[in-house]
Amino acid sequence: MTLRLQPVLEVFLLWFIRSHTVTGDVCPTGDYVLVRHNDHINDRDRQIRPNCQNLPLGILTEHLLHSPEQCFNLACKVNANVIYYDPKIECAAYQCEADPNRLDWTYNWTSESASYSGKTFARPHESVQSCHNSYFMQRTWNSNVQATCFIISNDTAVDNLGKCAERSCEDKANAFNFIVQSKTMFCETLHCKWNVTVNDYSFNLRPNINGNSEVHSLSHTIKPCMNLLQTDSVNFSVLIPNDQQCGFPGHFKRNLSHSTDKEISNFFCESGSNTFIHVSHKDLDDKYLAYKCSSNHEGTSWDFFADNARYGDNVTSEWWIAPYPGTPNCQSDIFKLMRMKASHQMSNCDPRGSMKVLSARDLRQCMLYACEKGYNVINFFSNDDFVDCELRNCGKYKGGDYAFQYSATGGTYGYDVYALHPDYSIRNITDNPTTIAPALAMNQTCNALCIVFAVLFFGITIISIIVAGLYLWKRKAEKNNNNKQGESYEMVPQN
Repeated sequence: MTLRLQPVLEVFLLWFIRSHTVTGDVCPTGDYVLVRHNDHINDRDRQIRPNCQNLPLGILTEHLLHSPEQCFNLACKVNANVIYYDPKIECAAYQCEADPNRLDWTYNWTSESASYSGKTFARPHESVQSCHNSYFMQRTWNSNVQATCFIISNDTAVDNLGKCAERSCEDKANAFNFIVQSKTMFCETLHCKWNVTVNDYSFNLRPNINGNSEVHSLSHTIKPCMNLLQTDSVNFSVLIPNDQQCGFPGHFKRNLSHSTDKEISNFFCESGSNTFIHVSHKDLDDKYLAYKCSSNHEGTSWDFFADNARYGDNVTSEWWIAPYPGTPNCQSDIFKLMRMKASHQMSNCDPRGSMKVLSARDLRQCMLYACEKGYNVINFFSNDDFVDCELRNCGKYKGGDYAFQYSATGGTYGYDVYALHPDYSIRNITDNPTTIAPALAMNQTCNALCIVFAVLFFGITIISIIVAGLYLWKRKAEKNNNNKQGESYEMVPQN
């Protein structure tokens, strides 16, 4: 019997390659997070980009490259772990190796062909500390600088960088300074404000003259928008958002979104669309509008209207809003916007059990406090000078809807009202999201080493089978030879 190894090897390799290659139009891209922002961080050399193994994507011109999400999707399909994106100019994908200490990727920074507007994104290395649905990423590289933001805690001695990230997460910080002085490591946890213009934190960097230091900040993962229509919509008493905050929409027919899985076309997700509105009016077609709304002044939610906007209860429309990147989970639930401040209302349920959190400095912190303290509804307002985080516990009607008991606000502003709802994107994940970001196992990159190890493993297995087969064949041959010798001996005639 002859064992033909080539067909077996071909079948194995075909299975392995298919199992580690992304197919189809959709690729999970939510874990590409910001690493470096050339026009924001004042390093010695502001024109910087990675210089690792380049993964060809083709040439994309200004008319073909519209959003970072589109770039992420292309890079994901070639299993890139690092991306360089220059708005409307370039999308480059890389496979970077781990650094010698296996703490991060070796980016091999270079100024060649880099621009002031370039940004570097990466899938976090397994050693990078996660915090809820975000990661603490190193943000300064060439300068011995510190961020000068609101200090939550300082002069805390730590054993290593990871401990500083853990402390920062516990403090609900969005950034930290990691300082080394005379071989002693210190951690300074911070809350930095958001710069809407550059869509990044304002670090207000200053030189550090007392040792070495580097700045780390949260970079946020993105939840997929494709299956957003499978979740419950929210009815708002306004037809569409302000075009200054959300621009002009794309649109698609209602029946296009009502396939078996109610999937939104990936084109809209790749464009960066984050808000979808179902419009059904006698003078309008039955369709969905897709908006790309900008960040609010905190970098914690989408912005739909100006602060002084006000709308009534004359017209309602169905809205589906993708969670803002980095919105924390509360176990397998998430806080969902139920009423906008432009309505000038607030939830008034459980007035005796309500609680004001004076230490909350933004919506993200307010959500974390609500989860920790067991509240399911938030009344929230903030501007550049003031934050109002009010927590409530609202009961539910028999149908499952919250009994918000809305009432008009007497002041000059209203509240964004949030309520805890199931997060269907992680309902099957058992990890505890209060300390670790939800598992994104399907997003993890498999580089060429995977194939090398697999082929080696398969090769060793085949060689072992061959050796074992040869050994058994040899034993059988020896046994047959002994039997033949015994038969010859018995045939000798006896005298």
